[in-house]
Amino acid sequence: MGQLNDSGDFYTVNYNSPSTSIVYKLKRASMSGESFLTVAQSSNGSTWNTLGTYGTCSGCTAITDCADITHTLSPTSRYIRWLYTKATGNVGLDDVSITSCGTAPSNQVTAINITNASPTSQNLVLTRGNGARVIVLARAGGAVNSDPVDGTSYTANSVFGSGSQIGTGNYVVYDGTGTSFTVTGQTNGQNYYYAAYEFSSAACPVYKIPAFTANKLPVELISFQGAAQNKAALLSFSTATEINNAYFSIERSADGARYEAIGQVPGAGTSTVINNYTYTDEQPLPGVNYYRLRQVDFDGQFAYSPVVSVVFGSTDARLLIAPSPASDDVTVQLTQPTAEPISWEVYDQGGRMVLQGTAASEVEQFGFNVGALAEGFYILRVSNGREVMVERFQKR
Repeated sequence: MGQLNDSGDFYTVNYNSPSTSIVYKLKRASMSGESFLTVAQSSNGSTWNTLGTYGTCSGCTAITDCADITHTLSPTSRYIRWLYTKATGNVGLDDVSITSCGTAPSNQVTAINITNASPTSQNLVLTRGNGARVIVLARAGGAVNSDPVDGTSYTANSVFGSGSQIGTGNYVVYDGTGTSFTVTGQTNGQNYYYAAYEFSSAACPVYKIPAFTANKLPVELISFQGAAQNKAALLSFSTATEINNAYFSIERSADGARYEAIGQVPGAGTSTVINNYTYTDEQPLPGVNYYRLRQVDFDGQFAYSPVVSVVFGSTDARLLIAPSPASDDVTVQLTQPTAEPISWEVYDQGGRMVLQGTAASEVEQFGFNVGALAEGFYILRVSNGREVMVERFQKR
């Protein structure tokens, strides 16, 4: 490449693809005293990480003329710099060779099949391409909108929200060589989107882009509402698309935690047009009625909708929850404190208890933290042994 003669002289090489190593040769010319060459790598061309120091200074590695010098590179590095500091003499640099990580696989994942779906988990089965490994990203509420970066390795965790985050809300739920895995820790009623990327190797990944994408739910529910109509509860809901949808089971609860099926509405099978449905509960319960849909496929897989409520008769507010929506601490105000100690539980929309605790008798308020909960709607159930009070709140 040439010769470095004075202090501050340098050569910089910029390379565009992730690389594993660099090899080069040095040759001295009358170097003595504190004369040395500092070799460094950088991902951005401004912050440098030293790979080695060669020359005649104290602590330097001695230069063997024309012998190969090899450095292992970080996959995220894109620059190499040789910077000379001179006392006497000069140094020559030649025969620079950089070994790249290679290219992305030629064939992408071609299918993601979702099986054994439950309210908060599902198994994904991949039809693989020809990469050494595959990485899968998941996102709630919308399509995956950021891709992995070549040369960067990520930490996968099958519990949604626990793996590496790429961009905003895109979580790594799988990284491996297999064809199936299970994702857990999801919020019932929430729609999840997936993107799969074949890539070259764990040591220096180069990702196949664009990804193959898929959606968790075979039915896209665009609305679900409930309203009191005389002495009945009218439920109405609409779907934008349906895939192998056998039917909707209508489920009702008095406390927002324990549900029972009260009816069934046939689905449209497979459809790409908007379908509108109604169901009338002719015998609603006194007070608050909580309703949800259990959507069932022809193969028995199912998923739950968000919860709606319809009120009949007088319902004095016994529980006041603030704030709602909440992101961390929640305060519960009892407008009519009880003479007995109370126990409380928080349930997700799938009826799974996610928090619980107790409070003393005559207490007017208590609190708990919802920071660890996924976004969505929850039911607070408070009991003093004689009566049960329930209230709905939102986590965001």
